[in-house]
Formats: sequence, C-alpha cells, structure tokens
Amino acid sequence: MSRPSSTAVPIRLKPVPLVVVLGIVFSVLLTWWLDRSEHRRILQEFRGHAEVRHTLILQTLRTYEQGLYGLRSRFAGAAAVSSDDFRAAAAELIQRNPGIQAYQWVQRVTARERASVEAEGRRNMPGFAFRDNIGGGNFIPAAAKEEHLVILYCEPVAGNEVVFGYDVTTAPTYPTLQRAAALDDLVLSLTFPLAQRPDRRGGFVMTMPVREPAGERAEPRQLRGFVQGVFIADELLARAWTDRSSDVEEVLITEPAPTGGENVIYQHTAQESPPLTPDDFASRWALTLPLRFGHREWTVHYRPHPGWVTAQHSIAPLVALAGSLLLTGLAAGLTRSMSRRSELVRAEVELRTAELSESRRQLDSLFSQLPGMAYRCRGDERLTPVYVSSGCLALTGYPSDDFTAQRVDYATLIDPADADSSTQTMHTSLRQHRTFEVEYRIRHKNGETRWVLDRGIGIYTANGQLAFVEGLAIDVTDRRRAEQGKLDLERKLLEGQKLESIGVLAGGIAHDFNNLLTSILGHASLASIARGHDAPLLLHLQAIEGASQRAAELCQQMLAYAGKGRFVVGPVDLGRLVRETLPLLRISLGKNVDLTLNLAPQLPAVEADATQMRQILMNLVINASDAIGGRAGEIVVSTSAGPADPELLARAHPGDLAPGADCVMLQVRDTGSGMDAETLARIFEPFFTTKFAGRGLGLAAVLGIVRSHRGVLAVESEPGRGTQFSLLLPASKSSPGLDVEPATAPVLRLPPGRVLVVDDEESVRTTVGQIIDKLGYPADLAASGDEALAFQADGPHVLVLLDLTMPGRDGFDTLHALRSLDAELPVVIMSGFSESEVSPRIASLRRVAFLQKPFTSERLLERIMRVLS
Repeated sequence: MSRPSSTAVPIRLKPVPLVVVLGIVFSVLLTWWLDRSEHRRILQEFRGHAEVRHTLILQTLRTYEQGLYGLRSRFAGAAAVSSDDFRAAAAELIQRNPGIQAYQWVQRVTARERASVEAEGRRNMPGFAFRDNIGGGNFIPAAAKEEHLVILYCEPVAGNEVVFGYDVTTAPTYPTLQRAAALDDLVLSLTFPLAQRPDRRGGFVMTMPVREPAGERAEPRQLRGFVQGVFIADELLARAWTDRSSDVEEVLITEPAPTGGENVIYQHTAQESPPLTPDDFASRWALTLPLRFGHREWTVHYRPHPGWVTAQHSIAPLVALAGSLLLTGLAAGLTRSMSRRSELVRAEVELRTAELSESRRQLDSLFSQLPGMAYRCRGDERLTPVYVSSGCLALTGYPSDDFTAQRVDYATLIDPADADSSTQTMHTSLRQHRTFEVEYRIRHKNGETRWVLDRGIGIYTANGQLAFVEGLAIDVTDRRRAEQGKLDLERKLLEGQKLESIGVLAGGIAHDFNNLLTSILGHASLASIARGHDAPLLLHLQAIEGASQRAAELCQQMLAYAGKGRFVVGPVDLGRLVRETLPLLRISLGKNVDLTLNLAPQLPAVEADATQMRQILMNLVINASDAIGGRAGEIVVSTSAGPADPELLARAHPGDLAPGADCVMLQVRDTGSGMDAETLARIFEPFFTTKFAGRGLGLAAVLGIVRSHRGVLAVESEPGRGTQFSLLLPASKSSPGLDVEPATAPVLRLPPGRVLVVDDEESVRTTVGQIIDKLGYPADLAASGDEALAFQADGPHVLVLLDLTMPGRDGFDTLHALRSLDAELPVVIMSGFSESEVSPRIASLRRVAFLQKPFTSERLLERIMRVLS
C-alpha cells in the first residue's frame, strides 16, 4: 500500500481584511503625512505673517527716523537754530506722524555760554534754568561743567514742560548721545522711564547729532547739538498694528538688559493677558527675528494665536481615515480646501502689496516736502539710480523717470571742472564709511548752470560691501551768487576807498604846493618888472618861471589824479582829437615803433575836457612806446562805440558806467614786454614807476581824469604779450567839438581906490600885494576873513583878491560877509583847487571870478579885468 504524496497549498488572503489592513495602513500613513504637511503649511503661512509684521514694525520706526533726518537737514546749514524755526518744523512732523511724545533740540553749551543761553531760554519759557537729574524724576539746578547738553526747545510744549533746561549729561540716555556723536548717525536709546510722564511709562529716544556746516577746509565739523524724538514705547509700536489682521500673531519685543537677561519693551496679544516673558514663546509654532535699528538690536518673538492655529486646520486627516470609499470626496474636499487657502494667501498678498504701495506713496510725499532731490543708488561703479524724488525736476529740469530708466545719466550733467574732485571726495568718504558732502555745478536742462550741495551716506552689507548710496542734493545757486556778489562789492569798495584816500592826499599836497609856486611866480614877475631889460637877469628869472610852470604842471597832474583837475567840459569827438594829436604822437615815438590808427567813423561825442583827453592819449602812447623799448613794435590806437560790456566793467577800476549804457571806447594796444600781476596791481599808484627816469604820476593822473569824467579804465597785460588800455566814457547827445582857450584879457584899468588882498599864507599875500602896488594901486593885506571884514568896514575897496581855503572863516564865508557890506564888490577867488570844483558855488554870483594858483601877473590881470567887466 503506498503513501499519498504532499502538495503545496497557496495562501489566499481575504480581500476584505486585506483591504481593511491596507486601508488602515494607508489611512494612518496618509493621516501622518497630512498632519506633517498641515503643520508645515501653517508654520510657513505664519512665518509670512510674522515677516510682514516685522517689516511694518521697522517701517514704523523708519517713518519717524525720516522725520528726524528732515529736521536735521533743515537746521544743518543754518547759522543758528531759533525757537520759531524749530517749532514750525517739529509741528509739521507731528502733524504728519502723530504718536510722538516730543521732538527736542539739545544744544551744546559751554560754561562761558551758559548765562546767555539761560537768558534766552527764559524769554521762551519763564523760570527756565539748567537742571540735573538726580533720579526718580527729580531735578536740581545743574552743577557747573565745562560743557552742557541742554534741552533748549521741545515741541509740543504741553506735557513736556519738565524737560526744558534738562542737562542730558545726567540723563539715562547720555551714553546714547555720546554714541550718536561718535558715529555721526541716528542712535536709538534703551528704554527708560520718561521724566515727563507722571505714570513713569517706559519710552525710548531717537537722537541724531547736528554739526556746523562744512567749510572749505577738510576738517572735523564742530558739534552744535542733537535733534531728538522721544517716544512712548507701547504707543509707537502699537502703530504697526493698524491693519485688520492684527489677531493672527502674538508678539513680544525685548532688548538686552544692561545687567543681563532681556527687558520687555512691548507685547501684543489678541486679548488682555498677564505680562509675557520670552519663555512663554518656547513652542513649535514660535518664531524669533532680530530687529536692527538705530545701531541697536531688538529681539522680536512671534507665536500664532491659538484660535488662529485651530482655524487653519483642515478636515483632510479625518477624511483620510474614512477609507478608500471616501477617497474621491476627500480629494475634492482637499482641492476645495487648498483652493480656499490659495484665495486667502492671494488676498493677503494683495493686502500687503497695497500696504507697501501706500508706504511708498507716503515716502514719496515725505521726500517731496524736502528741498532738493532725494536719491538712492546701487553700490555699483556707475551708482545706478533706483529711486529719485520728484524734486529732481526743479533741480535738473528732468523728471525722475529719466534717471531711473537711465535715459539721462546724472554724471553727464556735472560740470567737467568739478566732476573729478567731487567724485573723488564722494568715493573716498564711501570707502571710509563716512558721510560725504560736496558742492559742484550742474547743467540744467534749460542750459543754466546751477550750484548743488550734495550730502549722502553709504548703506553697507554685513561684510562691509557697499550696497546702496542715499543722499539729498540741494540747489544752492542763489547762496553762491550772493556770496560772490558780496565779495565783488567789497573788493570794489576797498579799491575805491584806497583811491579816494590817496586822491585826498594828492589834492592837499597840490594845494599847499600851489601856494608856494604862487609866491615864486609872483616874485619872479616883480623881479622882471624891477630889472627892466637886464638880459642876463631876465634869463635867470625866465628859468625860474619855467621851472615853476613845470612844477605847476606836476601839481595839475596830482590834482587830476585826485579828480580835481581844471576842466573845460564840452562835446568832444575822440576820433577827431586822435587825428589832430597825431603829429605830436609821432614825434614822441621811437623810429622802430609803428603807430596804427583804427578809428570808427561818426563816433558819438563825449562830454569831456579836450586838453585832459589829449593828456590821457599822450600818456598812454608814450608808456606803450617805453614798453616796446629798442625792439621793433606796433602801437594801435582804436575807437569804437556801443553798449558797455558787463565783463569789461567787472574787471575795470570803479566808475559810474552801468552795464549796457551807451559809451565811446578809446583803446591803446602795444606789442611791448607786458607786465606781470604784481606790477599790474600797482601801476595806478602815485609815484610808482618802472622807468629809469619818471615821476610815476602819468597813469595816476590818467585814472584821476577818467574818474572825474564818470568813465572807467580797464587794463589787460601779460609778460611777453603786450598791454591794452581800454577807456570807456558815457556817450553824449551833443554835437562834437573841441575846447577853445579864452581870449587874452585887455589892459587893466581899475577905478580909483584900494585893493584888499586876503590870504592866510604870508608869502602869497605879500607877493600879490606887491604886484598890485606895482600896478599903481594901494593894497591892504589881510591874513584872515575876520581881518578882511575889519578892513572893509574901515573903508570900501574897489576889488578884493580872496583866498578860498583859510582857517577859521573860509573864503566862501568871507565872500558872503563882504557882500553883505557891499553887494556889488568885485571879488577874485584864489585857490589851488580846480575851477570845476569851485565854479558851481560861485556861478550864480555877479562880479565874482576864479583864479587858480599858481598864476603869473598877466593871468592875475586877466582875471581882474574879467570880474570888472
């Protein structure tokens, strides 16, 4: 009998348990996977909320930071900070950015300035005085220090009265001010109890140093003080929660405590809760982010609100547990749930985009209120602009889009003469991580040249690389023009005062010298009459008279320099005058010098003294010939007419001509050796000469004559390139002509009687008396006006010879007194000054003539006959 063979039986799994097992395993895995995915999604969404909130907190701080920058920019260039200016600027910032406790001006005051600053403070705030903080909100009068940092201005005043006069060197924020001064940047303080708050609420200070305006020399600028913003911490930070999604997260903001650990600055929860600590944020949902601002770092702890987390969970895990039968419904529900989440995210993105757009609009509005053009550029080699404020249109004539779209390169607008120096200064400051300040010229779109003050600072990455450059460019053209105009005016005023002082001196010397020459010429005339025809003696007397006449000519040159020369003014054609003087000019030149005339036809006339104009022409031509010396050369004399050139007037010696006025120009140009700057600056000084033999009065007299004719004189010269003198005189509407000397007077025939001679100089008085005696008329000699009146009271005189300048009663007073005794008394006024200066005062008087010293007996007789006729 055989045994049955064994056969393998296949294992059959029941489909239901298998499905159940697989379904359970699948459901567990799916539920676990979905739970992990849900957690990551919720955490990622919460991180997005937290980062947006983080940006809003920083943006809130930046808004107030920009206000402080604007406040500092307004006063950084001012000579002094007034309470009204500060109040107006601070009130504007408070109106735009409410929620601030106060804006303050902290002024640096030395011990020597303390009394005056306290007096100024009392004018604005009665009872103002410097005070020290002794803790607990208590103050005492400030102790004497070498330097105080005092809160001088504060806005608003209401609620902040306690801080006026507060010496912040005793404040808990004093280290913050020291750090801000060292960094020359905005610095944020630690939180501390506010002295002006009765509840001692915690707050902090944003402080920013203000320094003196930059000078021309590269040296540290003096610290003037600080602008500060004082904030209540929870009120300021609460402004970051103005949106409708403020119930998503709970936030705790802390800062490192000086004694270790962390101090809580602010907490935000969806509902009232006890004070939180960083330990309360130790969960898998919590998030910690650093907040860096004002050279200080805060730590911001975020955790989602429990209700919000619950609301974010979907039913996907529960649907997974229902098994494969509900898979389709689960997929549909999951798709619907994910769509709903996408819509929420999209709505959140749109909300954040709108908020960022509003922030950008607020930033543009803020910058539009600043003077000039605010900008932000990348830190590349070309400094590509990424933001330019609307102020660029007024500054450059181009809209901001032209710069950000790179249709216009700002660097091409800078004047090439300023481009290298300003660029080098800016790059040097950026390399050294310092603020820069440069002034340069730019070309406006309309072609104008404008001066720009550019202040900026670099923004750097964590490893010190330049990321951006931010700054403000201000139009300072009006200020530069005003400064240059002031310098030009001061230069011309000093030059005019110098010439006037020297002219007064020259006129005084000429006056006294003329008195001496009058005596010399008078005695020479008397000696000639006494000796008859003694030929040898007459030769000596004629030599004396000739030397005296040359000395008188020297006096006339001195008077011409002083602007007091003798003029016979009338319409003169300068072209005709040059042609008539040509023979005399050619005689005065060397054989190696060519004289060329370039005279404009039909020139307008000028009101001038023809003799003085000839003297100018002769002096200039002879000087040109001397400058050529023994070499071959050319002198060109030219005339022209037209409006006065402003550039020529700017470099000319002071005169009365206005730019654009009709004038006639006389130019003398030579090809001589020229002059250097030092010689050119002195050529019009009296007695300065470069000739071996010369008195140094030629050009000084020329300048005096030009000034007396209301003209201007300009000179251009360079060594080796010759010299050109340009004389401009105002054009006249009269017909041109030349002066004519008066006819010779007839022989003297005086009515019988005595002649009165009045002069304080004994030599002149005696000499003139002797001349009168020689003519057969008795003379009374008076040394003063009072003595002359006594003589006239004793007996009438047929003629009075009266000196103009006398001590005590001068010639004019004496003349009027004599005329009160005899209204028809003939009088000859004698003076060393010019007739043009005296004539206006005697023109309306009958039987009064002028005689300029020195004079000969023939000239004296001619004037006597004129007054008698």
